[in-house]
Amino acid sequence: PPKPTIKIMLTELESMNAALVKIDEVPQDQLDRQDKLWADDVRDLSYKIEDVVDKFLVHVDRIQPGDTTNGFKGLMKRTAELFKKGKDRNRIGHAMKGIQEELHKVAARRDRNKVVVPNPTEPIAIDPCLRALYTEATELVGIYGKRDQELMSLLSLESDDASNKRLKKVSIVGFGG
Repeated sequence: PPKPTIKIMLTELESMNAALVKIDEVPQDQLDRQDKLWADDVRDLSYKIEDVVDKFLVHVDRIQPGDTTNGFKGLMKRTAELFKKGKDRNRIGHAMKGIQEELHKVAARRDRNKVVVPNPTEPIAIDPCLRALYTEATELVGIYGKRDQELMSLLSLESDDASNKRLKKVSIVGFGG
């Protein structure tokens, strides 16, 4: 009977989707070629299962309003509908068997090849401010001797003669601190 099989298919579909989410969490460069092939097979099967479940819900398990046609005409209409449902059930049942066989093949292939999905490695974020703590003193600008020499050359007068003393303008660009 298709209804219990549909429930099994839906359970299988949930399991397949969980496996695909797990595979999707692993960065593509860490996935093995076999993992990618297996994920493609599972994705294709999940689409097929969804199609079969949709067909079942549309063609076989549809709820029809009460038929008000009585007599011979109503009997013929109900009989034709019953045969149509039987044909649809048969076709959907064969599709379900085919999907179950494919599921077994994919599972056997995965077991045979022993595909193991690695746990995704979290990227390590380095705080950019942390790099400033470990900078060498020689790389810093304006520390002690170099700073003092620059200040003295900027603030010194052009000549020692008092009549030639002029003010200098110094533009300071950059971060204060």
